[in-house]
Amino acid sequence: MAALLGSGLNLASTCGAVTGAYLVLGLKFGENTGFTKEKMREFNEEFIKENKYFNCLDLLGHNMTIPKERQMAVDSGIKGHVCPKAVASSINILEKII
Repeated sequence: MAALLGSGLNLASTCGAVTGAYLVLGLKFGENTGFTKEKMREFNEEFIKENKYFNCLDLLGHNMTIPKERQMAVDSGIKGHVCPKAVASSINILEKII
């Protein structure tokens, strides 16, 4: 279900760890109500506080939709550092707010 969330929705946009967290929030709180939106805002604030950005391109400094840039992110080690940190951050934030 979440296979296409990586690389910022394959658009170098919102980080897959963030959009994956939105799926979890939707499953937990259901309808797109004011309460659900508040939980999303809370998640966003915490994620940005911990990671500075929630956009894949900003987090990695590389456009993961361009093969050459993707390889540079892998070769430099930045993908191996940033992506696991973003996933762990999302999990920790979700544990706090759910």
